[in-house]
Amino acid sequence: MAKNLLLWLVIAAVLLSVFNNFNMQGATQQVGYSDFVEEVNDDRVRKVVVDGLTITAERYDGSTFETIRPMVEDPKLMDDSSQHNDRG
Repeated sequence: MAKNLLLWLVIAAVLLSVFNNFNMQGATQQVGYSDFVEEVNDDRVRKVVVDGLTITAERYDGSTFETIRPMVEDPKLMDDSSQHNDRG
């Protein structure tokens, strides 16, 4: 009986941990690409991660947001990001 109870407690702990991780990931704000570019140009972005078409950014206040890079190439994106990265 004690083994069954212990097993169910472990299962419950794992499920709670998984659900908490999903809830934390949902806190990322979605913004338009032009808003992202404006944030970079206004020096409000600390870190940018480009993963395919998805761009994830972290502001200096610690908040994060995501945007989708348009299918049209933006050759100035990396230049602008690097230029504004000197602030940190």
